This record gives sequence, C-alpha cells and structure tokens, in this order.
Amino acid sequence: MQPREIGAWRVLDKRVFGDHEADASISLCGSRISIVRVGGGCVYTRVCCRGSERSLDVPGCRVFIHPVQPLFYPERLTGYVMVKLPRPIVLPPGFRARLLVLVEYDVAVSVDGVHPVDVFTVGRGKYALYGPPSGGVLARYAEARIVGDSGEVGPAPWCGMLAEVTLHNESGSNVSVERIVYPAYGIPLYYRGEGLVYGPRLHVRVQSPFTARVLARGWEVEGFSPSPLHAKTSLAGMGPLLFYMRYGL
Repeated sequence: MQPREIGAWRVLDKRVFGDHEADASISLCGSRISIVRVGGGCVYTRVCCRGSERSLDVPGCRVFIHPVQPLFYPERLTGYVMVKLPRPIVLPPGFRARLLVLVEYDVAVSVDGVHPVDVFTVGRGKYALYGPPSGGVLARYAEARIVGDSGEVGPAPWCGMLAEVTLHNESGSNVSVERIVYPAYGIPLYYRGEGLVYGPRLHVRVQSPFTARVLARGWEVEGFSPSPLHAKTSLAGMGPLLFYMRYGL
C-alpha cells in the first residue's frame, strides 16, 4: 500500500488508530499488530521492529489504539519531555521565530479505551536529566526534526507528532536555543485514524541566555479526536501548563 502525503506526514490509507476487533492486522511505525480469534476470545500480538514480541488474551476481541505523549514507554518515569532540536536556533534580542517540528510519541493499547495494557514507542524511548542531580528533572529525550516555519510544511516521515514551537527572545542579548523542556503529563494529543497526530503547542519566552519560561498546551484541530490521557487525574481542563527552564537552553 502506497502512502499519500498530507502536510508534514506521509499517511497510510489504512486506519491504524481507533478501535479494532477480531482479524485485524495493523502496521504502525515498524510494529505489527494482529488480533486473532482463538476459542471464545482473541489473542492480541505485537511484534516490534526491534524483534520483541508481546501477546495478550483479549476476552472481548476489541482493542483501542491511540497515540499518547512520549511518557509511558517502557513505563511512566516522568511527566516531562525534552525536545532536542537538530541544530541550535539563534535569536537576536526581541526576535520571534515559529517552527513546526516532528517529535516521537508513544502508542497505548487498551481494552476499555482508558487503561493501557500495552505501550510502545515510535521513537527511541531515551531519557535524560535536565539540570543537576539534586534539583533537576528527569525528562523523556525526544530528538525533533524541523519540517517547516512560518506555516510552510514540507514532506517528512509520518511516524511523529507535529508540534508547534514559538520562540521569543525577551532578553537583551543574543540567545541560542537547542532544547525545550515542557510538562507533558495531562496534555492530550489529537489524532486521525490514518496516523496523523498533532502534539503540543509550545511557547518559549527566553529571559536570558540560560533561562526561559515554557508554556505548553494541546493543539486542538478540527476533525481530530483527543487521545485519552491515561492519568488518574486529568489536567486537560486546567489550561496551559508552565515550566521554568533554569539550567540552560
């Protein structure tokens, strides 16, 4: 099956996100998922591109597959994501820049649409410490690919969530930005069944060459559905989330 391009993604015509039942076969970013009827139930099997395999008995023969913030693979260790830009962005005093980037995300599989029974990633699933061990935060380390600026989006691999980054240098000197740390837990992703995923909108207000205030919010798009948060306490209704970067940009 040949993919077709929509904006920044290359999209498969076959639906991958949403609910699936018996005899389903899904290919998603290098992982192969099947739901096979066995006796009175079904067996869900996922074979990863790295060769690992996971199988589960599914009594109701129905599973839900949807994207989530890159926080859950291999298990939830943090609520923060560090977006690593492919190259530093230099901003003169008072300058603004808008970037569109593709960032890895995780995929959650559930039998009730809420509680995951399997989680895998479309990226590398690495973690990094931001700041000193005594006062820093552990963050999911996600390398980003710049796919456009000023609203112009070019073709790129489809296995990534599209995030909007707005940089504003409010300091009195030149600054160089190469990473952005944002609070991701509680911010939903928005998706369509064929694999399109909108990630967060990040507004970075740089206050010095080493510090910045990062405002993160969901990127709600018409025709796209919000993914479940898989959180005991939903933060979606609390508005944008703020993180103060104080250990370098």
